[in-house]
Amino acid sequence: MLTVGGLIYKKDQSSIVEKCDFNRLPFVRSNGEPYLIEVPILTNREIKLLDKYLPDRDCDVDRELISEEDIRKYKEIYRYFPIFAETEF
Repeated sequence: MLTVGGLIYKKDQSSIVEKCDFNRLPFVRSNGEPYLIEVPILTNREIKLLDKYLPDRDCDVDRELISEEDIRKYKEIYRYFPIFAETEF
């Protein structure tokens, strides 16, 4: 999957765009280098548990329950992680 973004603005809006400082965002690339999204393998229940700790607290969960690697991956992308809901009619 590939996602491409951009911004179209008038020349007189350059100072406003510069103030946004998009280059400080970890996923913005202007050199053609890809940003790889490492998706953790987590259940909805594990995600809810980790969400209780983020963004400020250490994820104090049993490492046998959720691996350190999956916690690291989730911490990097949790703000952009989609939310799913099941409904019944």
